[in-house]
Amino acid sequence: HLQISTKNKLILRDMDLLKRMKHLSIAMSVNTLDENFRRDMDKGSTIRERLDTLRTFHDEGIYTILFMSPIFIGITDWLAIIEQSRNFISEYWFEDLNLRGSYKPVIMRYVEEHYPHLYPTYERIYSKGDRAELIANDCAIRAYCDAENVNYSAYFHHEEVIKNEVGKILGKNQQ
Repeated sequence: HLQISTKNKLILRDMDLLKRMKHLSIAMSVNTLDENFRRDMDKGSTIRERLDTLRTFHDEGIYTILFMSPIFIGITDWLAIIEQSRNFISEYWFEDLNLRGSYKPVIMRYVEEHYPHLYPTYERIYSKGDRAELIANDCAIRAYCDAENVNYSAYFHHEEVIKNEVGKILGKNQQ
């Protein structure tokens, strides 16, 4: 199985070659529908180009993955992204914003400057360790996907979710 993950529409140039592969999936990272935010975060293709690329691969019968990462609380509108892309996405991958190292002050400063109303939330989550809003968001994503039969994988890194998932697995194995 070949899985290609990219942020660039240039992968379309290789469509003829890629269509010959039996087990192929194409993953593209999309964590916003706001082009200004996307431009501040990365230099890949535009959101429209990424979604159009995924749609093109889907229309060619290729398995498509929308990798929603990182999810920024209060900024990433995960529901709008799903609703706008659901008819051409085979699977969604979700990953929380995981702030560590030199990346943390850069992102915290960015949120403070561009989304000052969210800064207290980011302080609670990423400086004070209060993960309540993060967990609530993760649970909302899972609940929606489960209720709507959306194929997904969740890669939530915070300790509370990991402990809950491990606990569920161990609980099932012990029964």
